[in-house]
Amino acid sequence: MTSQSSTGWPPRELTGDHATADAATEARTLGRVAGMAMLKKNGKPKKKALPSTVARSGKKARRTFAKAHDSAAKQYGGGEQAMRTAWAALEQTHELVGKRWRKKPAGGGLDSSATKKHLYNVARDLQIEGRSTMSKAQLIDAITAENERRSTEGGS
Repeated sequence: MTSQSSTGWPPRELTGDHATADAATEARTLGRVAGMAMLKKNGKPKKKALPSTVARSGKKARRTFAKAHDSAAKQYGGGEQAMRTAWAALEQTHELVGKRWRKKPAGGGLDSSATKKHLYNVARDLQIEGRSTMSKAQLIDAITAENERRSTEGGS
């Protein structure tokens, strides 16, 4: 079983449960996004050019990813390096909750430094039962388990 590199490549949507992705799915996803600009002339992201988890996320997540990708593509010539750069930029400001990227709170992402209120709100968004009686550590475990379950179940 392989793990995700520190650069965030390949993203979980390509690797599922950190295992090798289906080659056909990976080729389709990479082929769709690798060699094309992700920003329109008016500065808005092209939704169809974005990876699925980014495309279904908020405007800020889509713009961050697209802008970082296009900037890296100009500097490095596109391809895998541009994708790595775009994923890294998105991970700086957003966290993956379920199958969408959501803006991180000012204090950081989903870890022990997150507030219990933030963790409770994430658990509510994921519809985790019993969240009101959970401790902070239990909320972190439940959210992590739910995110893993959703990332491995497939589909959109």
